[in-house]
Amino acid sequence: MPIRYDLIDGVVYTIIVGRVTDDEILSYYKQPVFEDFVLPWREVVDGRLITDMQITPDGQRRLAEVVATKASKLRGGRVAMVASTDLTYGMFRMWEVQRGDIDYEVRVFRDIEEARDWIAQPHGKP
Repeated sequence: MPIRYDLIDGVVYTIIVGRVTDDEILSYYKQPVFEDFVLPWREVVDGRLITDMQITPDGQRRLAEVVATKASKLRGGRVAMVASTDLTYGMFRMWEVQRGDIDYEVRVFRDIEEARDWIAQPHGKP
């Protein structure tokens, strides 16, 4: 699986490398770490090493269904997504816009340091 995570100071760092598909992203977010985390949810999705984004609209819809089941745990959380290519940036922006009515913040960045700075700020701060 080209997706792994590190847990550092209460922040989940999701690292995606190479080619990523619907099934891989769905399997990743069904792991136990996403059930047993400490609130508030903080995640940095590092997509700078993605070489082939094979996430379909159906895959995004299915991922939204998985995320919706965790809405109460995500409330008040933050997810920073980092992209180095236009395609990855566009896919991440689609998620930012269509994630539904779940009360957690999502922002897409080009710079990992900006993402880390933002994720460290309290909910509702720019």
